[in-house]
Amino acid sequence: MEQNKLEQIDRRPDEKNWEKINSDLTTPGKSNFIILAQNKDYFSKSFALPSSSYTKTFFSYIALLILGFAGIYGTSNYLNSLRAHTFDISMSWEQNIPLIPNMIFFYLSVYIFPGFLLFCGKESEIHDFVFLSLKAMFASALIFLLFPTTVAFAWPPQPTEYKFWFDILVALDRPHNLFPSYHICFSYLLIRFLLPKGGPSYKTFFILWYLMVCLSIVLVHQHHVVDILGGHFMGVFFWNYYQKKRRLTVTSSSSI
Repeated sequence: MEQNKLEQIDRRPDEKNWEKINSDLTTPGKSNFIILAQNKDYFSKSFALPSSSYTKTFFSYIALLILGFAGIYGTSNYLNSLRAHTFDISMSWEQNIPLIPNMIFFYLSVYIFPGFLLFCGKESEIHDFVFLSLKAMFASALIFLLFPTTVAFAWPPQPTEYKFWFDILVALDRPHNLFPSYHICFSYLLIRFLLPKGGPSYKTFFILWYLMVCLSIVLVHQHHVVDILGGHFMGVFFWNYYQKKRRLTVTSSSSI
């Protein structure tokens, strides 16, 4: 009978089936191995090879995001580099934070991880993610210009190893555009789009990745601690804005 119940669970479970899997895993007497073996989507319920149509759409939106980054983020960084006066938002104890070179890989991974949406996203999701990210970028750029800052660490960083990867950081960024950290805001928005697409291990992976990105921006001496908080709350604000807008859209559509 247990076997029949397991066979009724869809290979790509909806939320009810997802709850059923989690319930089965915590029920005494049931084999977790059998449950997971017959529900391979426990770890990632939505991954699939993308169609050629979606692949073209995905890279079109990513190209738009890159252009936006270069135009909006790059311009504010350049303009702030011309400022005679910028604010120092660091705390004195932060000067004791060591440069940890291998954290550069978590820092740069932010530019790669949107690729997960190629394998588990939908056209509407990549559209929403890119335009929400651009809105958050524009808002962040306004704050950068109104409240210009410069990193208090020695810049550019002088690592003892992985210099090639730090050269990429220096090519992509400058010691300005600190608060709020758009690196953190962007990463937060990305995981909010990714988290619903997998099970507990999948979610844990992306949450841990996000926490490591938060640490990395300080440990590669590109940001300060307060920038993490600013970027996180900026991400929360825009995610809540997005969710509210979606609810209003659904409500207005259902009332027609």
